[in-house]
Amino acid sequence: MTHWTALRSGPFEAIRKQWLLYAVLSSNNTEQIAMPPGFLAVLTQPSSSLSLADFHGWYEEEHIPLRLNHLHAFLSGARYEAIDETSPGEPGWLAMYEIDDTSTFAAPSYTGLREKRSARETDVMRRLEVLVRWTGEDLGLWPREGAVPTTGLKIGQPSGFVVTHVLDGPDGEAVKTWAEQVAGGGKTVKGFVATRVVKVLEGGQTRMGAVVAPDQAKYFVIHEFESEEDADSEGLRKIISNTSGKVDKWRVWKLHKAYPCVAQGNAV
Repeated sequence: MTHWTALRSGPFEAIRKQWLLYAVLSSNNTEQIAMPPGFLAVLTQPSSSLSLADFHGWYEEEHIPLRLNHLHAFLSGARYEAIDETSPGEPGWLAMYEIDDTSTFAAPSYTGLREKRSARETDVMRRLEVLVRWTGEDLGLWPREGAVPTTGLKIGQPSGFVVTHVLDGPDGEAVKTWAEQVAGGGKTVKGFVATRVVKVLEGGQTRMGAVVAPDQAKYFVIHEFESEEDADSEGLRKIISNTSGKVDKWRVWKLHKAYPCVAQGNAV
């Protein structure tokens, strides 16, 4: 099965169509058409049959290097560990990546990595209790006025603590207004740094390697905080409760590691 056949029958049909539209339009225009920036979030939880040592070893030695050390499309990458109360079957690890643009999700250089997994990766996939994967369009970052900036998911001063949730909220420009309201209200929340909103394009989920119905999400939202205590406070919840939109899957995370990459010129 070619990667195009897999995309037609799999959960990435919307991205495939977007990529094809980009290719057609590009072929009909002398000027390159800019695609929106992309974002990838992957939430995982190893099962009792997969040790943390094997889980982290696979990530550090194979999964991360194949992407960040070779693909210029991956602008950054960082992993986070859950610090809230994780229910059985919920992910305890989060990996997030900034992507150059959304066409990357259908590019052979990227899809080939998932189609031609190594024996090691195939074995790990079968022993993950849950894997949730969201690809999306990065709509932007809204910092709190006066906040000390971080390097986000990049090497340097990466975001140390983040709160994530999904949002079933307003469409189009209205969701950006929502983010502005949250960031503006963040002035009253101790340690709040910034809010990022990702429009989810496609989602997928597996349990012990078997494909199951994906978690539904319209937007994936990330809020940066300066400390664990700040991230776990009720201040942000109160601000969001006064805005439009339904919030679900509220999670709190601390930085595990931010990675160098070829796009930043610091890959090792």
